[in-house]
Amino acid sequence: MIRTIKSLGQYRGWRRIVTAGAMSFAATLAAVLIVDLVLVPISALSIVLAATVGGLVGFCWVGTVSAVRTVQAIGALNTRREVALDSMIQGLCVFDSQYRLVVWNDPYRVMYKLDARGLKRGVGLRDLLIARQAAGTFAGDVDEYMAALKDKIGQSKAFAVDIELPDGRTIAVVDTPTPDGGWIATHEDITERKRAERELDHTRAFLDTIVENVPSPIMVKAIPHLEYLLINRAAEDYLGIDRRELLGKTSGSVFAAETADMIETEDRRLIATGGSVFRDEHAVMTPGNGMRIVTSARLQVVGTDNKPQYLITVI
Repeated sequence: MIRTIKSLGQYRGWRRIVTAGAMSFAATLAAVLIVDLVLVPISALSIVLAATVGGLVGFCWVGTVSAVRTVQAIGALNTRREVALDSMIQGLCVFDSQYRLVVWNDPYRVMYKLDARGLKRGVGLRDLLIARQAAGTFAGDVDEYMAALKDKIGQSKAFAVDIELPDGRTIAVVDTPTPDGGWIATHEDITERKRAERELDHTRAFLDTIVENVPSPIMVKAIPHLEYLLINRAAEDYLGIDRRELLGKTSGSVFAAETADMIETEDRRLIATGGSVFRDEHAVMTPGNGMRIVTSARLQVVGTDNKPQYLITVI
């Protein structure tokens, strides 16, 4: 939090300086008067001048001490700020309205392989992009990049973009315009996250392919409302209807009342008892293929919170 000083009287350093000057003036005046009375007569003008000089000396001495302490405090504050910025996981940079770099942290420099000697306050964005080109961390057109950025900043809304670097890394950049026409940008290396997402998507697609091509009908419902979430091709053939007519619905929306009641009763019993249930040959009236004689197995799947989440039925 930054406290605003509304008047000079609120500033403690100013009060100390005034007090010291007054005390020094009074002390000097008293000393001169004692000399005038006891030792050597001194003119009134000399007394005033001497007291004034004493007051000025007090002013200067305390002012100098206060200035030194202020500089030390600012230095300590800057050190803490730099430590805090350099401890961030994300890279941080701040630009003014003239596209000049004013604040940055070390993770930003390291992320883009920039030379610390060339990274200084006031360097222009164009020079920064050229330096990144030389370091192999910027492959775009500088003018096009700056024009697009200027257009985005001019909209005064924060925006995010994922940037693919020439070395294969992916950086998530969030730019937030500031009221003075500049902007603050955070840069996060999300390469591993993106790789994990791609692997997860690949695994999901692989599993979907397997489930879709398994010859046995498989149906998955969400607990607790028991809406159908997944129906494979074999289940679609078994039911005799387009799976899209069943997804997101319950058994009661598609099956005959007697069959729907039987299915829900068995589902609820499994949810209450847990584990799995195998049912030997029994008759089921399907929506599109009439009466079928089947065996079925039901399995309850729990989530990360150890609560029932899915119910899988294999026909």
